[in-house]
Amino acid sequence: MMGSDPPRLVGLGRHMPRKRYEEGHVRKAGKRRRVWIGEYHTYDAAGTRHHHTVELGIRKNLSKADAHIQLRAHIQKARGEFVLSAEITFGAWIERYLAVKAGTWTRNSRENIASMFRRHILPKFGEMPLRAIRKSDIQLLLLGMADHYSRATIQLVLGCASGAFSAAVDDKLIDSNPTLRVKIPATKTQGRNNRALTLTEARRLISSLSGADRLQARILLAIGARIGELFALTRSDVIPGGIVLDEGSDRGVAIPTKSRKVEVQPIPASLQTELTMWLETVDPSPEALLFPGRGGRMAWRQTEGAELLARFRSNSGIKDLTFHMLRRTFATLLDADSGDVRDLLRHSHVETTLQHYRKPIIERQRASVEALDAKLRG
Repeated sequence: MMGSDPPRLVGLGRHMPRKRYEEGHVRKAGKRRRVWIGEYHTYDAAGTRHHHTVELGIRKNLSKADAHIQLRAHIQKARGEFVLSAEITFGAWIERYLAVKAGTWTRNSRENIASMFRRHILPKFGEMPLRAIRKSDIQLLLLGMADHYSRATIQLVLGCASGAFSAAVDDKLIDSNPTLRVKIPATKTQGRNNRALTLTEARRLISSLSGADRLQARILLAIGARIGELFALTRSDVIPGGIVLDEGSDRGVAIPTKSRKVEVQPIPASLQTELTMWLETVDPSPEALLFPGRGGRMAWRQTEGAELLARFRSNSGIKDLTFHMLRRTFATLLDADSGDVRDLLRHSHVETTLQHYRKPIIERQRASVEALDAKLRG
């Protein structure tokens, strides 16, 4: 009918709240008793919204940031979630932090980082409120370690703590990271052996071995492969002029390499010849392992790897030999630009290569100085 209002559409849908998981808000209240008041909403199974008001604390004793944390804890508790309160202990936070990060770390990383917290950090700070830990507490922890641990270990401890506190800042549990600008103290112990083999030692190692042991040592020294990458090599990884590094071994299970990239490492012609001869003894399947472990499975560093290293040490007479030392030897003896060495080692930063892997050789330094002098003198 002309002039009449259009019919109302009823029941064509139900209105849903725009934000079911709001964070709530904090406001000031009171004149004589000045407090922080928090307000938030929850929803029941039917979708009905319920308003809540809670007193969070006296304003002179509680900053607005702390009041927000208290309110957040109330909301999380009301929803049945893990409660992140302003009074959460460092130990409870670390349990949460490790669980959240577990999916982004390899198993070895998870175990190593958890061990660092368990052995060095939690005994000191586990029962303390997260917000109570100060920069001076971190500095005193490191100073207490300096007489008994190497600089490398202390750096790892500081790195683990820094990551945990940084995550707490992101979750607004603390205002700042107390590990910032903490200094590594001077240490009395040098820590693990970080030397490289001399050229004479490297030659002695290779000449003292035979068969599969010799070929594995050759690969480790010739391309700087990690032991897990060596154990994961298959027939299809051997290509003309190179070896494809696309997997590692973690307790006999193939995993991505540390860099999570597929890399082709160039190999010398003599190693290519040795590998070609070795392939004649390997299962013809493209995915057959070059150096299988017990029962034909992928070798473990903890078992077959330990036995291989023991044979390396026994045959060569190099008692302090480690697999990492072979990788460091590759970086040290390779006569190439530091950037090229970094690429071959698959490091993200050249500083890592220079600081931890490439050791100085007096003869190389002297030759470089002589070469520069010759250029200057024409």
